[in-house]
Amino acid sequence: MTSFMNNVVCTPTVKNTFITFALESTADRSPRPSSVPPSLRLCKEGITDICDVEFSTRSPSAVSECDVKTPMSLDDYDYCVACDMAPVPQTTTKLNAKGSLFQPRPEPEPPVKEEPTQFHQDQIQDVIDRARKTMEASNQVENVQISGDMNGFSVIIKPSGDNEYQTESLSTLAKEALLDAASTSKCIYVMGYCAPNPFTMRPQGFEAKLAAMDNASRACWHVFKKGFCRHGAECRTEHPSIQVPIHVLVESASFNSCPRFASAFKDEMRDLAMSVTAKLGECPYTAKCTTSKDTEFQGWTITVLPKEELQSHKDYLISLAQSQLFSATNIANTLYITGYAKKPFTTTTTGFITTVGDMQDESKACWDLYSEGMCTRGGCKCRWEHPECYMPVRVVIEERTSLKALNDKLEILAKGQTRAGGD
Repeated sequence: MTSFMNNVVCTPTVKNTFITFALESTADRSPRPSSVPPSLRLCKEGITDICDVEFSTRSPSAVSECDVKTPMSLDDYDYCVACDMAPVPQTTTKLNAKGSLFQPRPEPEPPVKEEPTQFHQDQIQDVIDRARKTMEASNQVENVQISGDMNGFSVIIKPSGDNEYQTESLSTLAKEALLDAASTSKCIYVMGYCAPNPFTMRPQGFEAKLAAMDNASRACWHVFKKGFCRHGAECRTEHPSIQVPIHVLVESASFNSCPRFASAFKDEMRDLAMSVTAKLGECPYTAKCTTSKDTEFQGWTITVLPKEELQSHKDYLISLAQSQLFSATNIANTLYITGYAKKPFTTTTTGFITTVGDMQDESKACWDLYSEGMCTRGGCKCRWEHPECYMPVRVVIEERTSLKALNDKLEILAKGQTRAGGD
């Protein structure tokens, strides 16, 4: 009895005039680390942290008070009492001394891109020319500029009117013109022309693909009509041999926000155009740099006249203008170049053009549209915010030869009028 009492700690507790004695044995009790629960020792070393985290949420005495005992040997099983996992025997595979050496599989070679034949080039060019004639025949269009090659064409539509709905109406006109022009071709189709929307919407325009069909009897009509093939690489029919992307851009501004925010956006765009014009005017290769804006729904045009008619000077001025546009939008409050991470600038015959949009809240913005230039969530179905205001900026590198010829022609006309008046 004495030996028993020597190993027992008596803790009295007084509650409501009652005295309670709690007996706790101190024999063979080792100190408990304060940072790690003792129950973690039940897991075998090498078990992942998931076991530790899950079991650490239990009480320290949850396992010690139960009848389950920790296995004395865990050499043949991966078992954890804490996770209550079933034992899984570890199987060992003997090495074969006569086995062959490991040979990595060669990486599959990318498919070789077929070069368009002269026939395909003529057919695609004919479709684009037909579409341009249809668009230019409309009284809403002032002119249509087309640039590019078989790697991709850019179609820039300059409206003749000045209203807030011209962007949508001209985009619809361009879509119908492309579909009608392709329908008259013998081998060129608009990819996915039977799909609900064969066009990929982009800021102030859209993008489509013209595909060439070599043989109608062996063609995969599903990929031509719907834009995709369910069989993929296992398809036994012929897919388009040539696909040429076409980017259509309406050179017009749009304001779908409140008048106060639209006014602030216009002011920022004016400051951006003036800042870029001033930087280009300071370049030693620049003879003259001006900026202009015709109407409310027309964008800004920056015209640069180089000092010398050298292609290297033109290329440098174009690169400088693009760099200054990026710098100006970086310090602006709400301005972003749409598609800045993929294709921010559309090349023209005289320079380039870009579209600038607003951003009201960066935490709610659709960054796919701002960075890639398109939204993959379906436009109106996207829960992120898109720009409410757009405005194009066109940079024109003017040729001195054409300017000199124009001045000479004006002088000749002026001399002719003077002689006629004297006579």
